[in-house]
This record gives sequence, C-alpha cells and structure tokens, in this order.
Amino acid sequence: MYVSTCKGGATGQYTYVRLMESYRDENGKVKHKVVQNLGRLDILSQSDPNYLENLKKKYQEDYVEKNRLQSLNRLAQVQNLLSFDNNSSAGAPLPLLQYGHYLLKKIWDDHLHLDRKFKDIQHRQTKAKFDLNAVVSYLCFLKILDPHSVFTHSEIRMFS
Repeated sequence: MYVSTCKGGATGQYTYVRLMESYRDENGKVKHKVVQNLGRLDILSQSDPNYLENLKKKYQEDYVEKNRLQSLNRLAQVQNLLSFDNNSSAGAPLPLLQYGHYLLKKIWDDHLHLDRKFKDIQHRQTKAKFDLNAVVSYLCFLKILDPHSVFTHSEIRMFS
C-alpha cells in the first residue's frame, strides 16, 4: 500500500489524500485500487503540518518490513527444500523426483524444433512403427544428463 494525492472538488482546488494498493489482474497487467479515502489534505494538515510526509514514511516503512518478511519466508522455504530428508520417519522413503529432462525437452521442441524434424524424417524416409523422435530425444537427454562414457577404461585399451 502507498499514499497518493489527487486533485478534486468542483474546480479542482482541493487535494485529497488516499491510501492505494497495486495488484495484478488475471492478464498480469498492473492495476491500482483505492483502499481508503483519508480526506482533504488541508483539513488533515491542520493538526499536523507534516501529516502527508509522516503518513508516506509510515507506509514506506511498512512496505520495507513486508518485503523483508517475504524474503525471510522465501529463504526459509528454499532452505527447507534443500535440507529435505528423503528418509522420512513416516514409513517408506518418498520417491526421488527428477525433472531435468523437462528443460531439455523445451529446448528440443520449442527452440530447436527437432521434434518436427524427426517426425518429418520418420514420415518420409522410414516405415518404423515406433516414435523416432521419442527414441532419439531420450538417448540425447540421457547423454546430456549423465555424460559418462559408453566404454570402460579396459574396453578403451582393447581398441587402442
């Protein structure tokens, strides 16, 4: 939330103070809404000449504190995820989740368009009943995610 002023009245002679809040709509566009109309600035400033500055300072401090607490909460969540113990005391261990191939699949499909190329090759040049794109992408992702050599050291010496 933040403090905003606007001109108003019949001739625009008065300055009004209001408490505003920013949010995002369903399309992600930033919108603003009035939380509370506080009144005319000249009337509010009669009791405290620095009313507007003090009010802005108060809400700025609240904003900083809110961001600090959100950062601490995010940090605690990340630390909780990183210190996750798979040997839970509730019985069987939880399954190990591996999602590294999703990033590679996104690059494979959306940026390199290799899925279309392999489907086209399969349609034009082969009569294979299996999905060529699935096989080739699986083998490539496997090699990228686990790049150890196919040959062991003893097999390499045999070919040398």
